[in-house]
Amino acid sequence: MRFRLTLLFVLSFILTVCAAAQDQCVPFGGTLYGWHNGNAWHGEGDFTVGRKTMHATVVDTNTGNTKYGDMWLGTETAVFDFGGGNKVELLTEYVTEHHTDAVAKDGLFHVNEIGSFANGEGMFKNAWGRFSSQGPFGPGVTLPANIKPGTNDGMFWIGQYNGMICGVAAEGKKK
Repeated sequence: MRFRLTLLFVLSFILTVCAAAQDQCVPFGGTLYGWHNGNAWHGEGDFTVGRKTMHATVVDTNTGNTKYGDMWLGTETAVFDFGGGNKVELLTEYVTEHHTDAVAKDGLFHVNEIGSFANGEGMFKNAWGRFSSQGPFGPGVTLPANIKPGTNDGMFWIGQYNGMICGVAAEGKKK
């Protein structure tokens, strides 16, 4: 009887540790360099997910926008595609403010965003957590020389992301 209780305790402990490890939260952060085309922002950047550094391509679509003079409030859904079937959506609420005349050639806005991770695939299938992002955007933003924007309408963005992501699998899908 004592052996069975010990075995039951050990198995319960192992299962608890394994379950907890699946929901372990790790830091998420990086810088996105983007450009606007049509109804979406497109971009790329390197992001840390725990101890891994991963390259992502991003399509960020505005899902709502209300203008209050020089301040805008809105929502976006950004799909971060890390390749190999590993992607996650970032559901975002934002507020922007104009620093200079945004429609001028050197116009500049500043955006602050908060949001959550959702609808993951591959290693992000069970991902959840929160993030914040901030940075400049507008025609006056200059991207680094190594970033080659695709087709765009003259609006550029640099977004710095920081947050915690939980439930990320150790390995992504294999190609």
